[in-house]
Amino acid sequence: MIIVACKNDAERLAAEHPNARVISVVDDVADAPEIAGVRADRRLILSVEDQCLASNGSVCANAAKTLLSFIQDWSPEEGPLLLHCERGVSRSTAAAFIAMCAKAPDADECDLATRLRQAAPHADPNILLVNCGDEALGRGGRMVDAVLSLPDDPPPPCGAPARISIEGAC
Repeated sequence: MIIVACKNDAERLAAEHPNARVISVVDDVADAPEIAGVRADRRLILSVEDQCLASNGSVCANAAKTLLSFIQDWSPEEGPLLLHCERGVSRSTAAAFIAMCAKAPDADECDLATRLRQAAPHADPNILLVNCGDEALGRGGRMVDAVLSLPDDPPPPCGAPARISIEGAC
């Protein structure tokens, strides 16, 4: 399972899921919340500002590659993947979508994007980060197309954490 949340819910959710791998997508490493009980090898802090994604393609590409490297050996059977950013709307949902696509390489990108939006109606994945993930995974622009095809509803503030099952997506 993949869980997407806002920063304020991250510590509580990590405590509820002690086997989770935790990915914090924050403006600055100093902005990442302290999460007790998560071993260093199960924690990734990506320092990626939305503005930086827009102005620096190498930061975006490096973030996508680092994310993919971190989840490479993750299996849903070992525990959930918990991703958060400040509001749980843009960067963390983009990272979740990249993870979904990486773990389900034969799945249709539009189906995965729809599953993400159904689980997290507030999801508005950062398209620049999605594009970098698309390139790193060799998806030929299909991830970007899938996100752009989602209904253009303005995202509400961070709602309840979204739990996304990736079973059956492979």
